[in-house]
Amino acid sequence: MPMWEGEEDFGEGKGPTPKQRLLHWIQSRVPDLPITNFTADWNDGRAVGALVDAVAPG
Repeated sequence: MPMWEGEEDFGEGKGPTPKQRLLHWIQSRVPDLPITNFTADWNDGRAVGALVDAVAPG
């Protein structure tokens, strides 16, 4: 199975969960928005729009 960047640093049960890693990746792409969860922070659509613009500008 392919490894994610930095994944070799974590053994079984150590390090962030996949959900935490995804949230961190999103936060790194959209630093201007305070995204801390996958529920309420997405309700107004700003996070989705900002993330789409961050990965596919224009």
